[in-house]
Amino acid sequence: MGFIKKERTKIMKKTVSTLLLLLSSTFVLASCGNENASTSEVQQSISLSQTSLTLEQYQSATLECKLNNISGAITWTSSDLEIATVNNGVVNAKNSGNCTITASIGSLKAECAITVVKLAQAPRLVMADTTISLDKDQTYSFDAYVLYKNEKIDSLLEFSLKEGEEDNIVSLSFANGKIIAKGLAYGETSYIVHTKALGINLSASLSVKVSNSSLSLSIDNIEMNEEGYRLNLAAYKVEDGYDTEFTPKVIFKENNQDATYPLTYTSSDENIAAWENGKIIAKKDGQATLKIECEEFAVKVEIHVQVYKGAYRVTLKNTKADGTDDVQMLAPGKMPANPVLEGRKFAGWYSLDGERVSEIIDDMTLVARWKTQIEGFVGDTIYTFDVDNNELYGTPEGVEKKWNARGMNEVKNDITQSWGYGAIYEDGSFVGLPNPNSFEGTVGVTFPAYDFSNSEPLTFSFGLSTGHDGNEAGKNSPFMV
Repeated sequence: MGFIKKERTKIMKKTVSTLLLLLSSTFVLASCGNENASTSEVQQSISLSQTSLTLEQYQSATLECKLNNISGAITWTSSDLEIATVNNGVVNAKNSGNCTITASIGSLKAECAITVVKLAQAPRLVMADTTISLDKDQTYSFDAYVLYKNEKIDSLLEFSLKEGEEDNIVSLSFANGKIIAKGLAYGETSYIVHTKALGINLSASLSVKVSNSSLSLSIDNIEMNEEGYRLNLAAYKVEDGYDTEFTPKVIFKENNQDATYPLTYTSSDENIAAWENGKIIAKKDGQATLKIECEEFAVKVEIHVQVYKGAYRVTLKNTKADGTDDVQMLAPGKMPANPVLEGRKFAGWYSLDGERVSEIIDDMTLVARWKTQIEGFVGDTIYTFDVDNNELYGTPEGVEKKWNARGMNEVKNDITQSWGYGAIYEDGSFVGLPNPNSFEGTVGVTFPAYDFSNSEPLTFSFGLSTGHDGNEAGKNSPFMV
């Protein structure tokens, strides 16, 4: 038994030793494994919140940079500063096109592809008022802002006095989306309100009037419309035309009582319309603005005056038997009465260039033309024709074909008229005759006598021909002049 116990003891010792050796080996191996992990490279990276981005021109967006197992200052760059810029991750679109925004730390980097498109719509400057009126020392404010895609954009508004305008009339400032105006002195002035939004310069005009609101000035006998008081006059009075002068009925009140402050009367062009003892006098055709003003308190009214010629100077030629001219003043759109000369029929009014005139639109010269009477006879029957140039006035009963009247009027210093008359063959007939071959008798034309005093001599050039193409019998027909 003692032997067995010893052996069992040896075996247990050996087993324990083996287990301790195994545990020791495991511990050593584990220790070796951790040591290898601590010496291997740690994974590092950099990334952006977006890898592609589309912006409208002048729009901004922010890119967030994520760092993994790395630290340090981030460098931001743009591949094309004309397209877009970047500052600490804030991208500002400049012009349409494409570029790349890069964020980097050392050799690590991340990129975002940027596409810039043109503005779908431009921002605009909105002002609740563009013309304001206030009393001296009064403060008045109104909304003003930049609107883009129906949303307000934070913008700082600034003010510049228009060239030639008076300073120190009003003080202007901008705060909390409002323009604040304070009246400093009586008068009127204008400013340019301007700002820059989304890279675009915006501006608007602001007119300011500082006056005494207890005063009112108006015209009682001129109708006022959206454009103010308007008055039509004529430089020359004609029947049913505009008047040449007008007296405005001025109403000047202070707190509903007659005001006694002095008024001044001025005209923008006294050559067109001027003041004379409270009356507006028309001088010549054109436009002028006449003012009535209380300069002390910057109260005024303006009357926009349109002066028409009222009448045009028209020189009439060839209307008198003695050859002298007649001069008439005619209202626009009117025509002179038809002249009357014994033995003549009036044919119409013509310009010096020979164009027919139906309306007077300016100073001009008119030439009277007269119908020329021609008597044509066939056999013992006489027919009468009225001729003006190439037109025949009326055809006598029984005459089927008209005369061919060729004429010309030339107007130089005096009247020179040249006329030519002839017969025309047409479908085998001649001046209404059924057939010249079956007619025996006389066909002829008579010309009237003229008295052209103070004019070039009147000459007639005419020719007669007989025969007809294809008509052998008519070739030798006799004719007489």
